[in-house]
Amino acid sequence: MQIHFVEQGKISEEKWDLKELTYKVEDGLWIIYHTEIADAKLMISETEKEWGKLAKAIRGRNMLQTVHSKYNQSTTAKLTVIIVATLAFFAFAYFIGLSWVSGLLAASFPREYEIQMGEIYHKNVLENNTLDSAKTKNLRAFYKELGYESPYPIVLDVVVDKEVNAYAMPGGFMVINTGILQKMKTPEELAAVIAHELSHINQKHTTKSVFKSLSNYLFLSVLIGDASAIIGVVADHANELNNLSYSRSLEIEADNKGMELMQKKGIDIKGMLRLFETLKEEEKKMKMDNTIMKLLSTHPLTEDRIENAKKVSAQQKQIQSSPILLQHFNNIKNQ
Repeated sequence: MQIHFVEQGKISEEKWDLKELTYKVEDGLWIIYHTEIADAKLMISETEKEWGKLAKAIRGRNMLQTVHSKYNQSTTAKLTVIIVATLAFFAFAYFIGLSWVSGLLAASFPREYEIQMGEIYHKNVLENNTLDSAKTKNLRAFYKELGYESPYPIVLDVVVDKEVNAYAMPGGFMVINTGILQKMKTPEELAAVIAHELSHINQKHTTKSVFKSLSNYLFLSVLIGDASAIIGVVADHANELNNLSYSRSLEIEADNKGMELMQKKGIDIKGMLRLFETLKEEEKKMKMDNTIMKLLSTHPLTEDRIENAKKVSAQQKQIQSSPILLQHFNNIKNQ
């Protein structure tokens, strides 16, 4: 807006921008103020319609600025809330909720990807251990005779290792050391080990444990459920998966599911108890040598597990002996 006025006999000119003006109505006058120039104001009679239009234009401009300002403030506040909430979610997921998220993902993780994961792990184990081919052949025959059910294609191997240990991998892979086979006295003990480890596989405990073990690397992949990326991470860190561990609750679940498998096939559940006794005896010997049994460090043998096995075995009604299982077991022991 251009303003021409006379000052000390001279005609002067000012340019005022509408966005720098405000106004009020007082005593029949439109009083227009310049917000950037002190004491700068115009007083115009309400009867001057054209000047009245100017005042209305200023009012409309001010209202628009107010609305725009409030909109910007609201948008900024919403964005701030979204950013804070997002950061809070990631912090929760990483520090507290990742285990829970990993469990959910493991439950829905496609079986074919589990098998791929297990193949990577299995390959790594065989590359770093010596396979006992003769015992492996008889162990697989033993497992076939057991007739345990699983949704996975189960692959069992015996590796030459004096460590008293047996462990499962995602997707149906299982390894039993010669060290634990040497300690067994009955086929029911071997049937119990296989049933327990098979239950870890069937219940996806192994997959959950992998996700938990590699949580630092899998964080984003777990959150977005990127299965192929997870397989890539497992491949890069296969050497770090030698000792998958399980919680007390998962161990008891694997015991119970394993004993269900044994009972369904008429195998004496006392084999589970005898296995526990063997492990306890071995643990005592190792403590005297100031060593730790790897199996019990990853599969804690608590008193409630032993008592639970006693209770279940006492309720078993039908037990069937199998000469074929005994033959395969003796072949494993003697080779």
